[in-house]
Amino acid sequence: MGLEPIQPVEISGSRKILKHKVHAEDIDLNNPVDLIVVLVKQNAARCCIPGNNRIATLKASQLWNVVPGEIIKVQPDKQWYFSGHPYISGELISSHLDINLLNLIPLSIEKQDNWNPEEELWRDESQEFEDWEKEILELGIRPEFEFEHILPGEDPENMDSDPIIEANELASQGNLQEARTILMEILEVDLWFLDTHAHLGNLKFTHAPAHAMCHFEVGVKIGELSTGENFNGVLSWG
Repeated sequence: MGLEPIQPVEISGSRKILKHKVHAEDIDLNNPVDLIVVLVKQNAARCCIPGNNRIATLKASQLWNVVPGEIIKVQPDKQWYFSGHPYISGELISSHLDINLLNLIPLSIEKQDNWNPEEELWRDESQEFEDWEKEILELGIRPEFEFEHILPGEDPENMDSDPIIEANELASQGNLQEARTILMEILEVDLWFLDTHAHLGNLKFTHAPAHAMCHFEVGVKIGELSTGENFNGVLSWG
C-alpha cells in the first residue's frame, strides 16, 4: 500500500512517544482536514491529526513537494483499513508551516563557554575571510549553548549504531533513495531530530534547492521553540 503498517513507536527517556491510529470519526469526508506530515514516500505520506497525535497513511498525488513537519490541507474522498491500519485518500489542497500546531516538547539547552569567532574562524595570513565569515566576526564573542542530546534509532546491542551516519554513508555511495528512507523513518519517530531535517535538505540541495530550503526551514523553526526567535548565541554542532 506504499508504506509499511503503522507500529507504536517509542524512544528512550523523557521524550517517549506512543502514536495511536486514526479513528473513523476523526475524518469527515465532507470537509477538508489538516494533517501533520511526519514521513513522505512517493505517493504516500504518514500523517498525524493535530491535537491528538493519531496517525494514518495518506494516499494522494503531488506529495513529492511536501516535507515532514509541514501542515497539509486535504480534501478526503475515502477512508479504509488494511490489515488493521487506517488509510485516507484525497486531494492535496495546500501546505504550510505552523510549528505551534506540531505540539512539540522543546528541547532543553545548556549554557557552555563563550564562543570567540577569532579563534574558531582562524585563517593564516595568506587566506582571506569570506563575506559570511566577516559578518560572524563582527558579532564578536557570544555565549555558546548546546541542545539536549536525543539519539534516534539506538540499538542497545550496538552502541555504535547511528542511523544518520548510516544514511550519510549510503548517500556518499550514491544510494540517495535508501538514505532518504532512513532519514524519513527517523522523523516518523520524532520531528525533533534537527540534524535529520538538515540532512534531508542536503540530499535535495543540488537538484532541488527550493525543496531543500523547506527541509531547512522546518528544522530552524523547530529549533526556535527552544531558543526563541531572537536568539543571538551560538549552538554547538556535533
